[in-house]
Amino acid sequence: MRHVTVLLLALTVLGSAGCGAKAPAAPVVVALPVTECPAPARPAIPALDPALPFDHALNVEIFLERDDIFRSYAKALEDCVKCYGAQSGGDSGRN
Repeated sequence: MRHVTVLLLALTVLGSAGCGAKAPAAPVVVALPVTECPAPARPAIPALDPALPFDHALNVEIFLERDDIFRSYAKALEDCVKCYGAQSGGDSGRN
């Protein structure tokens, strides 16, 4: 019985030697030269007048000015992303 146990153990060890997980291949890192794209500076946002009602003409005018600032800032950020997307050769993911 002892011979059978030793034989079974030896066959188990030898049989499972090739079933182990292989070491993963090292990833290949490719560094592409990229020129820096112009990123917009964070704009200064005008504050509302807290002494006036929310829907006062002056506060509405400030809201419209803030809206223009936010839209131009978002457009400049999208242009920066498109600049990097064009350098990578891929789609920037935006229209």
